[in-house]
Amino acid sequence: MTPINHFHKDEILLGGCHAGAEIPTRWEKYERQEKIARLTNAVDFTGVERRIYTPDGPDIFTGVAVTDKNILPGYELLVIPPADYLLFEIDCNADIDKQFEDMEAWLAANRAEYRRLKWENGAADYILIWSGRYAEEMICEIWVPLAGMGE
Repeated sequence: MTPINHFHKDEILLGGCHAGAEIPTRWEKYERQEKIARLTNAVDFTGVERRIYTPDGPDIFTGVAVTDKNILPGYELLVIPPADYLLFEIDCNADIDKQFEDMEAWLAANRAEYRRLKWENGAADYILIWSGRYAEEMICEIWVPLAGMGE
């Protein structure tokens, strides 16, 4: 698997909820909150996950991109720093775990050219998963942040 694009994004604001490590139930807290009050400043309600990969497993935040830092009570604000990204696509009708493994293998093989950006404390890799094309095409975009080109 190879990336299909390389681009820069300024700061991204997400409104949502920390979901912990449970991948099967990661959207439940956000969906419960959305039934109470829907975010009024969402960009387009495309689902976004920020996943940090630690030795203890993933740490997941689920939510949507928002236009500003004014978040309704019950939601949390997550600020994603500006970064360059590699864009991968995951076919959700295929073996997702295998596709993640293939993506990680490509990143490892190309680490001399593409160095991954670590989350705030510098200890863990992270990715953003955008589900904007999921409903129609069964495709999720995986954005891998880069710390810089090569080293």
